[in-house]
Amino acid sequence: MYKVIIDGEEILVTSDDIQSLDYHQTPDGYHVLDDKKAYHVTPPKVGQNPKTGTIKVNQKRFRFDIMDQYDQLVNSMGLDAVVKTKVTDVIAPMPGLILDIMVKSGDKVESGASILILEAMKMENVIKAEGDGVIKSVNFSVGDTVDKGAIIIEME
Repeated sequence: MYKVIIDGEEILVTSDDIQSLDYHQTPDGYHVLDDKKAYHVTPPKVGQNPKTGTIKVNQKRFRFDIMDQYDQLVNSMGLDAVVKTKVTDVIAPMPGLILDIMVKSGDKVESGASILILEAMKMENVIKAEGDGVIKSVNFSVGDTVDKGAIIIEME
């Protein structure tokens, strides 16, 4: 049994449900008859995960997620919960010279956002946020040198 989630609505679908559909392929998709109703379905556009994507039914676009028995088991055990990392400090990974600081106190940052540029051994290193947070304080300025392990930016 599959759990199909279409725009937030859960529908349980069995293999028999799928086999009972009357459908014919057309040049631009499928013509589907179900319970005496006709639908024109365009092939789904999937992302990196083939179990998620968008599909058009009668010119209306729907977002879908498909969960097979293993996905449902993982979900029921709570093992699929996405954990967002909240960063508390940005620490100098090596001694160097601060070339640029792209944030200030009070700024909200998301994981992967560029925060500062640190020059070390004649190489510019872009330091990025490792998680979501808000800048609490910036402890150094452009042109300052820092030692490895120095807390450059505090986050909350």
